[in-house]
Amino acid sequence: MPTLLRACLVAACVLTRLALLPLPVQAAYGGLRLPYPPGRAYVITQTPGAFERCPGGSHCIGNDVWAYDFGLHIGDQIVAAHSGTVIRYVAGFGTGSCDPAYRNDANYIVLDHGDGYSSIYWHISYASAAVAPGQSIAQGHPIADAGAAGIVCGSPGDHLHFAVEPTPPDGVSVLRSVQIRFDEAGEPAAGTAPVSANRPRFSATYIDGSEWVVLGSGERHQTAGLWRNTGWDSWSQSNSRIGTFGPEPRQDQPSVITGTNRVGQSQPVVAPGDIAAYVFELTGPPAPGIYRLYLRPVIDGVTWMEDAGVFWLVDRR
Repeated sequence: MPTLLRACLVAACVLTRLALLPLPVQAAYGGLRLPYPPGRAYVITQTPGAFERCPGGSHCIGNDVWAYDFGLHIGDQIVAAHSGTVIRYVAGFGTGSCDPAYRNDANYIVLDHGDGYSSIYWHISYASAAVAPGQSIAQGHPIADAGAAGIVCGSPGDHLHFAVEPTPPDGVSVLRSVQIRFDEAGEPAAGTAPVSANRPRFSATYIDGSEWVVLGSGERHQTAGLWRNTGWDSWSQSNSRIGTFGPEPRQDQPSVITGTNRVGQSQPVVAPGDIAAYVFELTGPPAPGIYRLYLRPVIDGVTWMEDAGVFWLVDRR
């Protein structure tokens, strides 16, 4: 067999084998949380078309192939599944129907995640948006209320249609959704009702600061506690505090080693994801002994945040 022919046959064989090899599976896009407030659960009324019998069905083409429908009712709150910037907001339609003529009447919001992908929230209620174009929001931030505008089947057919797509340059859907998974629910099946673990408005995670110090009577020591803002709203210097908590000296009781029950944050504003510093002084009390100061973050007049059991200890010698 001529050398050239033999080489061509070998190359053809290799290409044939390569063609038969399975293509690598692309990992589902993650970092998402369910698009409704924490603690709430809604039934998955329709899963991506990739999990259904296609062709046929409303999730079998275009940007619907990897979309989920959640059984939210008119007026139920929709929240951001990911942090990002609002790049499109259409909320001027008030009616919906199963008639294809309503295809372009589905109010929706597009949220650019900043990593090349955007989440899209369809069928929001007329004029219910809690965000504006150009606004940057944290994961868990309210977006709008669920509704029944656009193509919706049923009476009234209200639900949230949710998908993630490569970010379109003009904010308009590029008709190409991607496979997704939610941090708290994976890829939920139809008929299930996963509970959201999305971010609450106010939430805190302890970072650093707890100390064990030895002080004499009247001796002072400056210290600071650091907590990260893990909620979706900013903390203001006017109401963000760390307050005394149990078991010592008990909730909101003045401490003998600080003389107060609350300490304000140092920065004017602490945005979601940033760290707040609470600077205060420890003072050695008159009587020798071991004194503990348990502290917990609080938004004055609103809520106490997570208790990490953090305390400062003063050994009064």
